[in-house]
Amino acid sequence: MTAQEQCQRLHDVLEHSRTEPEEWQGHCFEAAVKVMELLEDAGFAPTLVHGTPLGGGPWEGIRIGHAWVEVEGHTVIDWTLAPGPLPLFVFYIQGALGEQHVRRYSSTDARRWMLRAKHFGPWESPITEALGR
Repeated sequence: MTAQEQCQRLHDVLEHSRTEPEEWQGHCFEAAVKVMELLEDAGFAPTLVHGTPLGGGPWEGIRIGHAWVEVEGHTVIDWTLAPGPLPLFVFYIQGALGEQHVRRYSSTDARRWMLRAKHFGPWESPITEALGR
């Protein structure tokens, strides 16, 4: 499958499950798990990510706990921001994200954490610290 075909397939999967960002406001950890499961069922190998991007608006300059899904190392799916794919490099620039600000989980590891913690996340620092847990 070419990169263009894969991108179209990703778009088709997301369009079929279209949701609006307002539906998930304040529930990014749960939304990210739903996206991970949706993409995994469609044959993708999604990576669940917990991180601390810099906030905007009333949270300007403050690192906030957040969750999203990465696909193929170049695309971000974040249902709290947009119903479709976002370029990874733009997402990381806008959130001033570096590797020290993120924790990545395979779907297998994410399920283990969810079973152990009995919630969608976050599970590790620095994300738990950003949320005061």
